[in-house]
Amino acid sequence: MTPAAATLSNPAAAGVKFLRRNCKTLPPPGVKFSNFSAGDVLLMQNETNMVAEAIDRAYAKGMKVAFNASPIQTAIRDYPLQKVRWLFINEIEGEALSGESDPQKMLCSLRKKYPTTEVILTLGEKGSIWGGENGTVSCKALQVQALDTTGAGDTFTGFFLRGVLDPVQGVFPLTLAGTASAIAVTRAGAAKSIPDIEEVKDWLKRSSV
Repeated sequence: MTPAAATLSNPAAAGVKFLRRNCKTLPPPGVKFSNFSAGDVLLMQNETNMVAEAIDRAYAKGMKVAFNASPIQTAIRDYPLQKVRWLFINEIEGEALSGESDPQKMLCSLRKKYPTTEVILTLGEKGSIWGGENGTVSCKALQVQALDTTGAGDTFTGFFLRGVLDPVQGVFPLTLAGTASAIAVTRAGAAKSIPDIEEVKDWLKRSSV
């Protein structure tokens, strides 16, 4: 059974777009995730309130938490990030959380602090890095003419989770996410700039010829 997904982030985000078929409504404050099961996914962004409580509740239920640390706030230091399965950060957020300015040192510091948390660091035109239990891997960014970067982060997050939860044969999750976000920044707007999975597959197929 494909894991269900709840979301506390913008409903136009890519994570919702590709997990929508199994999406359930988040229960109100103080209520347990009674409609969810172990292995289901909670996707959140840091612009949502009650982040720490939601992480705790989801973790207690055995759910997998995907958390985008944007926008960075001081309060994030008190969040139970050790209960997060996938932590998405950029260089600014990474430095704020780790105290390091070098990407590799950021990952090293955060992985040491949160050993069960996989850290996905986006570096803009320099690509992305994924640090997890199997080590660290990186992916170069595609060179495109950017028009609007508004939806790039949401697109990357959504497609990365798609690549992890419902793998596309022969395509690494970072490659899938990077390709989707590269397509998105060539278009104006946020939600409307996000490509669908078939478009990304087609782009990858054509670029490999």
